[in-house]
Amino acid sequence: MSPENHTLTLDELQIRFTTEDGKSFITWHGTSEIQDPAASIGGFLRSLIPVIQEKRVTMDFRPLEYMNSATIQPLLQIMREYNAAGIFTEIVYDANIEWQRIVFRSVASISTTLANVSIRRV
Repeated sequence: MSPENHTLTLDELQIRFTTEDGKSFITWHGTSEIQDPAASIGGFLRSLIPVIQEKRVTMDFRPLEYMNSATIQPLLQIMREYNAAGIFTEIVYDANIEWQRIVFRSVASISTTLANVSIRRV
């Protein structure tokens, strides 16, 4: 997937890359029950690096209805790659949704080692 496409759709999952008023957003919608998301999701998010390198991006999970555990590892890998590329990444999730609260509490503990990554609950 190239960044020109701006959207990755896999089964019930849709990840959209948008830019508005100079700000970049990667918004997750639907459900991620993909058994091997590393190549597809990781590949799409990795393809955005040249577009967002040394910029700020908000990765918004609030519209996501569900994410299986297989999706977490590629997400963590992308966070590391974005951090190394100087991309300041803000992860936003809904603390009122139990599975998001549980998943992103773990992600937040890992992100403390990444200078360019922050986690924000809303």
